[in-house]
Amino acid sequence: MLGTEVLIWGDDPGSGVAGDWWSLTPLARRGSLATAVGPDAVVAQRGLAEAVAAHPGWTNAVLAPAPVLR
Repeated sequence: MLGTEVLIWGDDPGSGVAGDWWSLTPLARRGSLATAVGPDAVVAQRGLAEAVAAHPGWTNAVLAPAPVLR
């Protein structure tokens, strides 16, 4: 399985970062590409989560739910 996610927030990494089965690569203009592979969707998703967490702009605020508009 392959998982990818484009990240556009905060400061991007100055150069690529990688771990076991995942990578985080800055894009040309702005943003970064997180990529992970694994033998199944669960493993690929875990690797993708590690890649996203390696982004220098990642904070818990990124995961905060959007406000409900009434």
